[in-house]
Amino acid sequence: MLRSLREGGTHADDGAAVSGEATYYILSLKWSRGKDLLVWYRPQCAGYTTDLNDAGVYTAEDVDRLRLDDGGFDGTAAIPVEAASAAVTRVVLGDEARELLAVRRGKR
Repeated sequence: MLRSLREGGTHADDGAAVSGEATYYILSLKWSRGKDLLVWYRPQCAGYTTDLNDAGVYTAEDVDRLRLDDGGFDGTAAIPVEAASAAVTRVVLGDEARELLAVRRGKR
């Protein structure tokens, strides 16, 4: 199944809906378990990401091909793009604090 998506599936690489169709992110329940951040499939099922900006956007046909709605493939769930996008929270990670403080003080 993954091979068919990688080799010419209907995946919308740019994240836009394909001709008005419903689109989905694929949430990996398996890799999200026990983590603070959710883990999403990258475009064309080529790996995982915690950054929704880097997640793949899939059509209903892709979801059907992977049989995601029944919790089948790799412990995944198809989440509508609109629902996931509505749940996004903007945060600044603590690792960026030094750089932000340097900018604030004009040292950069």
